[in-house]
Formats: sequence, C-alpha cells, structure tokens
Amino acid sequence: MKIDIKNLPTDPDALKALVISQYNTIDNLEFRIHHLDETLKRYLNREYGRSADVPPVNQRSLFNEAEDTIDTIDPFPKVQTNAGIPVVGYTRDRGGRKPIPAEYPRVDRVYDLTEDQKKCSDPTCGCNLTLIGNETSEQLDIIPAKIQVIRHIRNKYVCTKCSGNVRIATAPIQPIPKSMASAGTLAHIAICKFEDALPLNRQEKIFDRLGLDLPRSTMARWMIACGKMVSPLIERLRQEIIASPVVHMDETNVQVLKEEGRKPWDKSYMWVLARGGPPGSRRAIIYNYHSSRSQYVIERLLQGFKGHLQSDEYSAYNIASRMDGVTRLGCWAHVRRKFVDVLKATPKGNEGSVASKIVGMIKQLYEIEKSIKDLDAESKAQNRKQNAVPILIEIKEFADNRAAQIPPKSGTGLALAYLINAWDHLITYVDFGLADIDNNFVERAIRPFTLGRKNWMFADTPSGAHASAALYSLVETAKANGLDPHQYLNFVFTHLPNTPTDADLEKFLPWNWHPENSTTN
Repeated sequence: MKIDIKNLPTDPDALKALVISQYNTIDNLEFRIHHLDETLKRYLNREYGRSADVPPVNQRSLFNEAEDTIDTIDPFPKVQTNAGIPVVGYTRDRGGRKPIPAEYPRVDRVYDLTEDQKKCSDPTCGCNLTLIGNETSEQLDIIPAKIQVIRHIRNKYVCTKCSGNVRIATAPIQPIPKSMASAGTLAHIAICKFEDALPLNRQEKIFDRLGLDLPRSTMARWMIACGKMVSPLIERLRQEIIASPVVHMDETNVQVLKEEGRKPWDKSYMWVLARGGPPGSRRAIIYNYHSSRSQYVIERLLQGFKGHLQSDEYSAYNIASRMDGVTRLGCWAHVRRKFVDVLKATPKGNEGSVASKIVGMIKQLYEIEKSIKDLDAESKAQNRKQNAVPILIEIKEFADNRAAQIPPKSGTGLALAYLINAWDHLITYVDFGLADIDNNFVERAIRPFTLGRKNWMFADTPSGAHASAALYSLVETAKANGLDPHQYLNFVFTHLPNTPTDADLEKFLPWNWHPENSTTN
C-alpha cells in the first residue's frame, strides 16, 4: 500500500497500525526477495555449477583440450616410469603408459644400415659388422573404417535328364529383408547413436567421407525396423525384471515432433525399469516410450510384479503402494541432492545450518553402506538395524524440530518437507538387505539417454521413439552385464531373425551369451 507521507494520520493508534502494517509488508517482501534469490542461485548452480558428486570440470578444456594440457603433460611419455607424484600425506608412484594390447595386429617396419654403414669405421680394420640385435618401439596406427560388401551367392541345381526339379540353396534370413544392411552395419549404426550419442545426420557425413551415400532417412528406417525386430526380446527382459525382488524405476522427458493429436512441443516420456539385486547378479534394463507420465504407465509396466519398487517421490509412483504385493523404497540420493542445492544457494560459512547438518548425517548412512557392500542380504539388514537406525532416528527428530521453525516455502523448508513426506519410503531399505539406499542404479542407466538427447534433441515420430527405447534397452543391458554392446547387437541382429519361436529367446539374454560361442552368417 502506498502511503501519502504528507497526510499521515494524527491519531496515535492509527499511526501505530500503519507502522505495524508497513513492518509486515517489509517482512514479507524481505522473505520474498530471499526466496527468489535462493531460487535463482539454485537455478544457476544447476545450469552452470558443479554437480554434487562430480569434481568441477574446466569448461574451457572441453574445447581446448590439447591447448590446455600441452604445457602440463609430456607429449613423449616413457613406457615405464616410477617417478613419484607428491600427494598430501604421501608420494604416489606415477603409472607409465600402458602397452598397446597384444590382440592388435602388428605391421613390422625394419630399418637397416646401408652396405657402406655395415663396414667397420676403423681404417685399420674395415671388416663387415655383425648383427647383434635390434631395438623395437611400438606406435599406434589407426586406419579409417573399412567398408566391405557381402555377396550372398545361392547355388542352383537342376536335373539335366528331365529338365526339372530345380533346387536352390537357402540363405539365412536377414535382419531387414531386401535391405543392403548387414547385421554388422546395423550394429555399428546403433552403437554410434545409442552408445556414442552420434546422431544419424553426423553419421551420414562420416559415411560420405568414406565414399558411401547413406542418407540418414535410410538409417532411421533401419533403426525402426531393428526396434520392431527385437521387441519380443525386450518383453522377455521385462519379464526378467518383474520376476526380481527389487525393481528400480525412473522417467525422463523426450520430445516427439510428429505424434497424432499432440503438438510438437508437448512433452513425452521415456520410462526406465531396471532389475535390482546384489553386485554380480543378473542385470536387465529396459526403456519404454509413452506420451503420458500418468500412473497408468507404471501400472502397465509393473504388471505381474511383486516385490520392492525403488523410485523417487513423484506422485504417480503412489499407485505402486496400492498394488498387491508391492512395497515402496525411497531414494536418499534425492533427499541429499535437495539439501546440497540449498547449501549451494547459501553464503559460505554456514557449516552449522540445517542443510549442512542433515547432509552430514546422510553421509554417515552412505559410509555404512560402503562398509557393508560385500555382505550378504541378511548381514546387511542386521548391520543397518544396528548402525543406521540410530542415525535415522536422529535425522527424523532433527527434521521435525526444524520444520516448525523454518518458512515452508524457503529452500530449506521445501527440502525438509520432501524428507518428512518421504520418510516411510526412505526407511524401508533398512529391513530389506537386497535393497539399495538410493535409486542411483537406474539413474546411471538413464544418463546415456539424457546425454544423447543433448545431441539429437528430439525424436521425429513415435515409431522412432519406440525403436530408440528398444535399442537403448539392449545396449544398456549388455553394458550392465559386462558385455561389448557392439558384439552383442551383432549377435542379436544376426540370429534373432532366424529364431522360430519366442521360446528360443533364452539364448539371447545377456547372461546366457558368450562372445566366444557366437557365430555370424
């Protein structure tokens, strides 16, 4: 309210009421300024600051890697060296350059002396020098991609007496009928896009440099065909996931330009499911495209699942609590991230703040998890009850006490509200030894998609989005099981078209496949 200072009220009570009103207005404006300033700092940190769990990156070095490192790194390192590198508290041996792997073929280039140089330089001698050995050094040489053409030649036979009974040899069914793309070509294109985040338009330019006219529209059709071909295998992986005692789930947005009934800028979503379990167990990860972020998608993807579902606190996941036999697991990484964002947005020197206190207690929970990572499920649960429960009780009491003292719309207030509202899900992991403390496993699985999205930005059609989901699923599942994704895709694309029934899909599951046992056509 604007005040006319030339016509202030003369009544003392009216003046007092005016002062109180102005005081309340100023107090509200100061809080709003603080809240907006905090929000702005969190946004700037999210866009330009360092990640909570990743050391700071020199952004300039992304463009000037050679220029930035040339003064600090020896361009001609020795193969073997034990030179010490001073580190706080001790001296660490500097590792030498790793030898070039032995499986690479070697091309020998022998350098010899001329005939005149092979004679002794002593004028009183002049005899021929004797070869006593050689010195060998190795240099890495990279040859651009080699393109070859596979010719499928089918021999034909006929009976010469009756000029009938013509027979022709049968060729294996190809991944894409009547296409010039071999399984190796399809695997190469898929890995470049879905593992190396190389969009098809950039691959088109690379093939052009190799003298091959391969439009990205053609490659896009190939990838869509591959996505449809592997769909039975993706469903088999989904069944494997929902048969496990723990399922991790997350979602991220994706833009699809040409979808019926929707605008090009409408958000769609890529849902990710991952099979949980102890380190070393079978891993399966599937992506699933859907235009909706509703509970219906979660219910459909989890159909038949009974176990523990680990996710963030997005409200749609509440449907899982109403599903028979499903228990919710929360994510402490999300809680920690919210309080770390508060610390980033506040001035330095606030070590005693609420956010700092809670981050410190959460760190203790993670230290416990680190110490028990190699224990069996039962031992983990016992250890958590003994060591983690007291810390959890302290966190809950501290959060409840501070929540009543802090403005609810402030950064700290919002973080405390998230923690308190999610509490029942956050403590479930204690009693279940197979559970993780957070949902980071599936977040790591979804990261390649989010990184690739920065390059290709959007999907053109829903069919392309579904194909991308299927191929991302195979690539990430192969990596999670320690396989070379290119070899695995090559095997799948070669043999899946010649698999008669879905009952034979077992041999395509990553944990049943071994590179040395595979053959190609």
